[in-house]
Amino acid sequence: MLRKYKKTVNKYFSNSRLVIFVCVILAVFLGISLVKEVVNRHQIDEKIKQYKIDVTKLEKENDEIAELIDSWTTSKQLEKEARLKFGLKKPGENVVLITRNNQINNNVISDDAEVLGGVVVANLNNYDPNYKKWWSYFFQNK
Repeated sequence: MLRKYKKTVNKYFSNSRLVIFVCVILAVFLGISLVKEVVNRHQIDEKIKQYKIDVTKLEKENDEIAELIDSWTTSKQLEKEARLKFGLKKPGENVVLITRNNQINNNVISDDAEVLGGVVVANLNNYDPNYKKWWSYFFQNK
């Protein structure tokens, strides 16, 4: 019985060219698979590095936002921003309103006024384009 198997094995594998051809095809297939896997691993490693960089950036931004939130919880920061952006005042304080062309708005901050660095500027020509505003600033307000 063992002789029968030896004859079959010798019959198929006696031709060394066939064996070499099969081995070469197998080696090429395994080589291509190995190269694909190495390239895939390299791409994954690059993505991991980029994600780690993104995580550190986001953690830094998160810390900055947490500090900003902490600064907003203090009453001094809130008071400063309310005074600058909204033109609010404490009871008993006087607010100086600076307007252009000596026009007085009854000491009331209008809805279209801007607060720039603590100075309230009324937007008299709110719908004019910027080049007209600059022209009037440099040549008509002298």
